[in-house]
Amino acid sequence: MKSPVKNPAYWQGPIIYANPNEHFLSAIAQAGLPVPPHIEADGRLHRYRDPDAKSSNKNCWYVLYSDGVAAGAYGDWRSGRSHTWSAKSPNTMSASERAEYRRRMAETRHQRQQEEFHKHQFAATKAKEIWARSASADPKHPYLSKKGVTAGIARQSGDALVLPIVAIPTQKIRSLQFIEPDGSKRMLSGGEKKGHGIPCSAPMTNLSRIIVCEGWATGRTLAMLDPTARVIAAIDAGNLESVAVNCRHQWPDIPLVIACDDDRLTDGNPGMTRGQIAAITSGASLIKPKWPVGAPNDLTDFNDLQLWHVRQGGAA
Repeated sequence: MKSPVKNPAYWQGPIIYANPNEHFLSAIAQAGLPVPPHIEADGRLHRYRDPDAKSSNKNCWYVLYSDGVAAGAYGDWRSGRSHTWSAKSPNTMSASERAEYRRRMAETRHQRQQEEFHKHQFAATKAKEIWARSASADPKHPYLSKKGVTAGIARQSGDALVLPIVAIPTQKIRSLQFIEPDGSKRMLSGGEKKGHGIPCSAPMTNLSRIIVCEGWATGRTLAMLDPTARVIAAIDAGNLESVAVNCRHQWPDIPLVIACDDDRLTDGNPGMTRGQIAAITSGASLIKPKWPVGAPNDLTDFNDLQLWHVRQGGAA
């Protein structure tokens, strides 16, 4: 008699794992995250490298407890994703098992927060050191020329422009963004971004408004067009809301404006969508580029609009 076919297509039952480690690894893989090369089920946070990432930084992490009901958590600091896991559904746990599971997950959160804090502090120290030894940006840097903006407070290290990412309340450097001559960008490894931004205008006392936008070149464009405004680049659309809220807390009596991108050719228009959320949450006004007749559809931000006007022989 032939052995039955293993896991036939019509069988919908659960896969049985030889041990919790295999089950845990499978959960990580099913979540679409890189699988660690090996597992240590010691209840401590372990970091490991994403083999598909461009850098060798250990942004992936996991925690696994093996005693009692096996339980753990895993995630990726770069994307901000995190998941919890247990070998047994909390709904089927006894009261004592459920209490222990909750205690372990709270302990895991604390470990993650501590690890992230130390990572951010180390990066902030490194950012200050790089910033201190960086030279003034070359006014003829290819990226500045391409975007039609002046350097502002930008510095330069090698061929890359160096931009400070600062905490809104203190203006202290927390991380850096680097922009290469070809426009490619990268963040300082381990740097803190959420709620922080890049100053695009000179500090001033008599402000007409605070403007929050996405990219630095867009911010420099807006600062050059409106010298009375304080302009802060949130770096990307996902950071607009937290930067806007921090700006509202820091300058509660000054008009706040979200200058969003208009990603017309991207599904869901993330620039507009995130901009609207940021404006509603922070009580800000929302503006987007006003596209003239004949402007190409692939233009997305205020820098694109300004450059298009210049090419047409006019002014924005």
